[in-house]
Amino acid sequence: MQNLERFKFLFEALGVDGDSFKSLRKHVSGLKERPFCLLHADLHRENFIVDSDRKLWTIDWELAMFGDPLYDLATHLYLMRYPLRQERRMTEQWCTTVEKIRPGSSNGVEVDLPRLLDYKRAQSVFTDVIREALSLDAEPDHRRRLARAGAKLRRILADAAVPLGLDSVPSAGRIVSALEQWHHDHASDRSSGWQ
Repeated sequence: MQNLERFKFLFEALGVDGDSFKSLRKHVSGLKERPFCLLHADLHRENFIVDSDRKLWTIDWELAMFGDPLYDLATHLYLMRYPLRQERRMTEQWCTTVEKIRPGSSNGVEVDLPRLLDYKRAQSVFTDVIREALSLDAEPDHRRRLARAGAKLRRILADAAVPLGLDSVPSAGRIVSALEQWHHDHASDRSSGWQ
């Protein structure tokens, strides 16, 4: 609840409110059933290591959970940002492999994978808006950082507009203004040590 109050203005200024959650729930409703399994939930190139014996290892299991195996594929594709051809090939190989190991794990992939990718796009809005807002103090001249943050968050919001039900996406300038206002409004929080 504390974070809701802390970031509510910022999200509302970006057009993300309680209706966005309703839209997201509606957008991903009706997913097919798949047998749950252990998920890494953060599979990207920095979390793979090939050792001297050419064995592949996965590190950084802090987000691991039990859930829908297709969520792991969606997370991987979202984080890796493969070109479309590679994304399709990766999906085909994943489906072939996972069906041998745990039949039913790719059930409904054609319909559900795009919805789970949309979910990942929407999830990124919340993570990245908060990350960018909190990082403003990390750079002495945060004006340059603000310009980069405005452009980055505009792209992220545009990618998530459909699943979040956003009628419009604010301009980079409007995003920068909202971040500046939030930063100004929370100066006393930072001086009191609230992080």
